[in-house]
Amino acid sequence: MNVIGFGYFGRDHDDYDKLIQEPELAWLMERGGEIFLFGPPSDPQYFKWELIGLALSIIVIAPFLMFFTADSMKNIAQNSSLSHYLSGNTRAMALRMVQVFLVQCLGAVLCYIVPLGFMLSFMIIDPSFMPDWFLGPARLFILTLFTVNGHQFCIFFILKNPAHRKIILSCVKRLFRGSPGPKLTLSNAEQR
Repeated sequence: MNVIGFGYFGRDHDDYDKLIQEPELAWLMERGGEIFLFGPPSDPQYFKWELIGLALSIIVIAPFLMFFTADSMKNIAQNSSLSHYLSGNTRAMALRMVQVFLVQCLGAVLCYIVPLGFMLSFMIIDPSFMPDWFLGPARLFILTLFTVNGHQFCIFFILKNPAHRKIILSCVKRLFRGSPGPKLTLSNAEQR
């Protein structure tokens, strides 16, 4: 539904010709290329309907996702608490999995939901009332968080694995110490 909405409502504002004459956008037009202007801040005209549709779909889908996430975590916790059926390694692995799952959920909120919420809300709310000293760093911070969203999921899995964590820590230590690194030695069978 949202893909169709972005395609249909993602068109230029009716005042496109007037908007591109503003000094902030005129230099972009001189560079060439295609510029999509949904509208001035706080007036996305057509695109606001897609933003409303996106918000409604999130409101409908999010409770189900939260329920299934909480239910699966509860089931994992209950299964790992049956200690007389499970070995210590199985319990430790289940606990590690729950921890990684929680950290990934928090990472998704921090690196996806919060930046996307800010970016979409600034399409509806005019941020010009905010001071420039706040807006500049906030934009950089929000875009940086949004950019690392895809990477944060695999990083948590890598860092929670003790073997991978040990390799990464040894590489970081070598990097700061300036040592040449491990030497490759061949066994007798490989030398032939």
